[in-house]
Amino acid sequence: MTQYVDSLERQNLLKRTADPNDRRATLVKLTDEALPIIENARTAMEQAAEKIFEGVSFDSRKQLIQQLNQLTRGYGKF
Repeated sequence: MTQYVDSLERQNLLKRTADPNDRRATLVKLTDEALPIIENARTAMEQAAEKIFEGVSFDSRKQLIQQLNQLTRGYGKF
């Protein structure tokens, strides 16, 4: 994980600061330069989801989401 954060910091996409409440922790915040990249990724994900779910009814989508939520709630029980 540190390598990814280091790389993003070198690209000026995030900034690290010391946590004022915990000397052991470091806070990570996206920079303004990262925001367009995040927005582009969000748009691409939305477009991909639309293609994936073409022809799937709203009710079927809703049912799938409910089933996935049940699975993820159960995941924490391992």
